[in-house]
Amino acid sequence: MNRKSIVAELQKSKSLKRWDIRGINLSDIDFSGVDATGTSFSGCAMRHCRFDGAVVNEAVFEGCQLDGVSFKGATLEGAAFKGCRGLDDKVAQTLTKFGATVTRPSRSVAMFGVIALVTVAVFIIAIFVYRVNTQSDIETQTQSASPTSAMDVDAVLARGVKSLAGRNFEEALPLLKEAVEKSPDNLDARFQLARCLLEKGEFAEARGQFEAILARNPQQDIDVPARQFLAECYQREGKEDSADKVYQAVSRHYAQSPEIVRGLVLNHANLRWKTGKFQGALDLLNELLKLGDDEQDAGVYLLMGLVHKDQGAMDKAVTYFEKVAWEFDVKLRPVLDARVQLALQDIREGKKDKAVDFLKDLLGQGADEGQIFNALFQVYQKMPGDGLDEQTGIFLDTLARLFADSPKRMATLHVEYGKNAMAKNRLKEALTHFEAVVELSKDPVQSAWASESIEEILRRDSQRPTPTPTAPTPPMPNEDSPSEEPSELP
Repeated sequence: MNRKSIVAELQKSKSLKRWDIRGINLSDIDFSGVDATGTSFSGCAMRHCRFDGAVVNEAVFEGCQLDGVSFKGATLEGAAFKGCRGLDDKVAQTLTKFGATVTRPSRSVAMFGVIALVTVAVFIIAIFVYRVNTQSDIETQTQSASPTSAMDVDAVLARGVKSLAGRNFEEALPLLKEAVEKSPDNLDARFQLARCLLEKGEFAEARGQFEAILARNPQQDIDVPARQFLAECYQREGKEDSADKVYQAVSRHYAQSPEIVRGLVLNHANLRWKTGKFQGALDLLNELLKLGDDEQDAGVYLLMGLVHKDQGAMDKAVTYFEKVAWEFDVKLRPVLDARVQLALQDIREGKKDKAVDFLKDLLGQGADEGQIFNALFQVYQKMPGDGLDEQTGIFLDTLARLFADSPKRMATLHVEYGKNAMAKNRLKEALTHFEAVVELSKDPVQSAWASESIEEILRRDSQRPTPTPTAPTPPMPNEDSPSEEPSELP
């Protein structure tokens, strides 16, 4: 078990029930909505992980580093946090309030320092004794060993993976190619290179790398995702029959592992949906329902609703959203996503007051923040007065309070504040808001727009008197999910 296999499992099934995870760096992984009932995390680095809306009943976190971890909307009954570091008092109180027990580290920092020194001393003595007894062998091995080649590969690979995670594909590609050239047998390096090529749309080259991985009969944690990505290459090339053959072969190979088969079919259906093959997606989802898994069925029905929605069949879509929203356990993440979709439908039908109250409740329950923001922002955009009257101003202030801890959302709201200030000829006020956009936004298009607006204000301010300035039209979220947001895949 490693970080990669855990991430792959999360993408596949959103379930880590009863897992035993030890000594792995899990920092920055998003566990939101995951069912981690009874899972044990021991000695793991988990800085800035998110468990928003997750089910962690009876889970155990022992000796973990938990700086900046979020448990908003999570169910925590019977969870235990033993000797974990990085939990501030406020978070610890929240965990306790919702049914968890928190036991602080029993030893002081000084005591850990002493233990560390003793451990190092023993280690040094052991090395000294070993070297005295085997000096000649060590010297011979040192002379014949290649100098730090493994370390070089690891360093290059780490840089490439970091760039890939940041979606900087042009920077990642040469680094990952270098790692593979230096260590052709390193399947992890080859896997990351293949993924980078896939993301860049270089499907034939990506297929070549995935096939090279599979030719070496890798372990399951590499074999399954490699085959899934291979099928994705075929699908994105429009070679649906070839994609089907890959999935069928894996389904036969893992016939005794129903969780893997279900995950494969779900991924296949999702890919069909994303590439506009709606009927193919629905056929696969109906096939998935025949396999029978009550917990996963909620996600299947949600995806069926989304497919019908994209087809323009809103009546059918709403039927599926209502089924998920009201017939399944609210602890399941698809339930909250389905309720967000119902709120979006209320907005389309002009029932904005009902939708706003509903969305605020869902935010408190741990629903996806991006979906909630987009839905509420749609309400704001449909309000009369273009943000200039009292009602829309109050609504904008409400959004700012709800999303005060999200720099990305606040950047978009500062765009609106700045536009409204410029429309009222309050240049200094607008300037302040656009400067906030530049500071907070990670979107280069949005930042560039704000910078242009700042330059326009400064130019006009230096040429007073001037007509009422109007800012350029900024990039806005689309109706349901902006490009910067994650997909609606359950």
